[in-house]
Amino acid sequence: MSDKKTNKVYSEEFKRQAVELTLDSGRSIVQIGRELGVSEASLHFWRKRYGVAAAKAGQRSGPGDPASPEELRSELRRLQKENEVLKRQRDILSLVLSTVEAGTNAELFPLAGIYKGRQ
Repeated sequence: MSDKKTNKVYSEEFKRQAVELTLDSGRSIVQIGRELGVSEASLHFWRKRYGVAAAKAGQRSGPGDPASPEELRSELRRLQKENEVLKRQRDILSLVLSTVEAGTNAELFPLAGIYKGRQ
């Protein structure tokens, strides 16, 4: 038998996702490397290759990278729209729950008894 070390081959997607974790998760490269079964050196290399290159190409902006005013306005609009959708969903669910708790259409909601007594 040979004691030859075999090199693992990782997909580009895996490498990019690993880089995203190192940049966005707040965990150390050592910790992420252990979780993924990847060497610390590989993560550093991938981070240089994909993290910095992607940021320069405008594909991602890291947590410390300043965003342009247009990007900030766009993100604000997107978040406001998402917030409105979530508020509507909450209101609809609240209405359905109150209807179920009141006993209206109980046959349509057989699990209605689960929520009784919750405030």
